Amino acid sequence: MKQLMKIGLVAASLIVGGCIAQNPASVRADANASSQVNADKPDTDEVSFGDPALQKIVADSMGIRSGTITYGDIRHFKGQPYISAIPQAVENLTSLKGLESLNELPNGIYYLGLNIQAGVSLAPIAGLTVSQLSIQQDGMHTNDFEVLNTLKFHDMPAGTAFNQVEIVGNTGNANRAGLVNDDLNKLAPLFNRAYEANKTVKDFGFNLSNQRITDFSFFNSGPIKNTDVFATDEYQVFSDKVQIDPEGFTENTEVKVPTQVKGMDGEPVQTSTRIWNARTSQWDAIKKQGTTTLATGLVSTDKWIIVANQLAHGYPETIKYANGNSLRVAGTQYYPISWEKTPTPQPEPEPTPTPTPKPDPDLPPKPEPGLKKGTVVYALKKVYLYQHPTFKKGERTVGYVRKQRVNRPMFVVTGYARSKAGLLRYQVRDVNHQYRHTDGRTGYITAKSSYVRPVYYQTKHQTVTVINPQGVNLYKNKNLTQRTRHLRQGQLLKVKRIVKHRLTTRYQLGNGNYVTANRKLVKLGTVTYPKYVMAKGALNRYQTVNLDKKNRHYQRKQRAIFKVSYTDYSRNTSNRLTGVKRYKVAGGYISGNPRLVTNLYYQGRPHSRQVRVIARSGIRGYQHQNLTGRSYKISKGKVLKIRRIIVRNGLVNRYQLTNGHYITANKTFVKTK
Repeated sequence: MKQLMKIGLVAASLIVGGCIAQNPASVRADANASSQVNADKPDTDEVSFGDPALQKIVADSMGIRSGTITYGDIRHFKGQPYISAIPQAVENLTSLKGLESLNELPNGIYYLGLNIQAGVSLAPIAGLTVSQLSIQQDGMHTNDFEVLNTLKFHDMPAGTAFNQVEIVGNTGNANRAGLVNDDLNKLAPLFNRAYEANKTVKDFGFNLSNQRITDFSFFNSGPIKNTDVFATDEYQVFSDKVQIDPEGFTENTEVKVPTQVKGMDGEPVQTSTRIWNARTSQWDAIKKQGTTTLATGLVSTDKWIIVANQLAHGYPETIKYANGNSLRVAGTQYYPISWEKTPTPQPEPEPTPTPTPKPDPDLPPKPEPGLKKGTVVYALKKVYLYQHPTFKKGERTVGYVRKQRVNRPMFVVTGYARSKAGLLRYQVRDVNHQYRHTDGRTGYITAKSSYVRPVYYQTKHQTVTVINPQGVNLYKNKNLTQRTRHLRQGQLLKVKRIVKHRLTTRYQLGNGNYVTANRKLVKLGTVTYPKYVMAKGALNRYQTVNLDKKNRHYQRKQRAIFKVSYTDYSRNTSNRLTGVKRYKVAGGYISGNPRLVTNLYYQGRPHSRQVRVIARSGIRGYQHQNLTGRSYKISKGKVLKIRRIIVRNGLVNRYQLTNGHYITANKTFVKTK
């Protein structure tokens, strides 16, 4: 999941006073939805809200200091409000009344995030137009969740880096009335409309965490593709019993438990890392044979085999599919036991996840906090540090905006607590030394896995890429002593294994040396960075990453080309400002805004599979992708057929022609048709 969001809607967007001011974007609409639900209300009438906390949040998002919202305020609002009534801002909302008035917003809503008490009707949000959505509520299965099918979505512009639609529960591993498999089909209009609006987003996905879903084949049965589905902390109770013959059963008997979780292709999936040992009343490391769990430590009075994923060991591996979809799923799984030779079908009450199997062995254990004290976590979204476990807006001490991965704020977990509503909180210490005014502060932050996660990888990956702008060092020892080499941003590393060092982890490479497994410094898989960029017009160069102190101007006619040392982000010492992309070049920094600069080399195969030579003196074709060996001249104006693009990590790209030869992918030499 990569897990999260708040991205600009269009290139012309500007955040002003808690809203997004911009030109209206196209909308994926429901033809039956109405946008003038309160046409009979005069502009001077006040909007009546059922929850004062929600009214204040909406007023703040529209820049209304008085807190009183009129229909005129809504009808004449020029931007798109950013409405964030999520756990970081408010406890569970007791009513959504009043939100129906937002159907009259001229440009819709940029972000709608609602943390809602179980049983509260979703009807007031019917027909709203949004760019980004986060609905967080327990018990959706028994509520009017199909209202979500009436929502409309702005088409996200091409090049948007990330967006995730969240339909999640509030209680991890214990949402007894969460959405189930059949509910996915009932929400098909929502999923399909959101997908259509986000088809050009680079990393789009759905977050369905804290529900009861066990079968994800819905997502490969329709038009959805190139989409990530993230579903952790699922409460998964199965009906098919595991048969155990009581005769000859001992404490060492190994019981095979085939998984009942299904992936997008209907295949069996088992990502659990631990199993409940009833004899010791502890979680043990799981043993698996493919997707079948090998259970031990059972007692003859057990009614359930319980397996789970410990997120302190990292999120589950991503399962990738042929249509570009991907799945990350984990949860607490309850498999009923039948202590008979021949199973006798009979209804079995669902388990209630409350503290431990004692004194009532029928109740499965409540999962303990997954992170050990001393674990370092970082924030995926905007979070606040609070004075007490029950979050109140007036008790916030520090706010941390959503940052790019390399600059995400970090905290050390020093303890645990629960709010009055029973929500888990982490007691933490701020360890962001770059934030001069917050470093060392203590307090409480949310423990929701969609907001914070361990900063160190806990599982092995085949390859990782260095993403830290300043690079990382390679060491001889796993405690990161005796440096052997410096690695630049963009270098791809092949991993041999992962090793633990106290509460951190390291990756050991094939040469035996070690590198950090810190997610802020390395990232799994291949990450590409531009080696050269070209100015689209006039451009300034500055002395600092924040673009202070201009030290050179490049005129439009120059079409200046820059060699990029590394990609960085501004405002890396601020916990209040997000920061934007910059390129470090010889002599200073330039903007990374795609409206101002472009990669000098094409990054993908053209849709037409053709390019035209535009260089005045033509180009040359070569036998090898490093453009060596025998060559021949190709004149200006010649149209060439492309077989594929050769992406060379850390180097410059090439095109392979249909005749097997290679040419440059430099935009000053060739142009896609």
